[in-house]
Amino acid sequence: MQIRIKGTKYEPTSEMTATVEEKVGALARFIDEGTAQAYASVELERAVGGMKKGDIWRAELQITHESGDFRAESTKAKLDHALTTVVRDVAQKLSRAHKKRISASRVRNGAIKSLLRGFGAK
Repeated sequence: MQIRIKGTKYEPTSEMTATVEEKVGALARFIDEGTAQAYASVELERAVGGMKKGDIWRAELQITHESGDFRAESTKAKLDHALTTVVRDVAQKLSRAHKKRISASRVRNGAIKSLLRGFGAK
């Protein structure tokens, strides 16, 4: 999976880049790499102003794959917390899509098996 990291009003440090690559790289288990390439885009932003005081961090993660686009966004007081929330949300969406794909495959395989049994019975 290719990962692109972008910082808005914030330059990601090497430690933060390693953390992002580790957390987002763990999502690859839900993606079938044999079929197509997946792309992950991570945006980290330091947002200040409005009704909230102090540093407010926003993290956004978008994964593009042939099975669909998966996106999540989070705003927290700490960047690590925002990143963890975003990865958790996308992992839930990827897991749900992965389970649906496996279930559909089993239904198809069952239909083919019952069709083949029908031909062998005669």
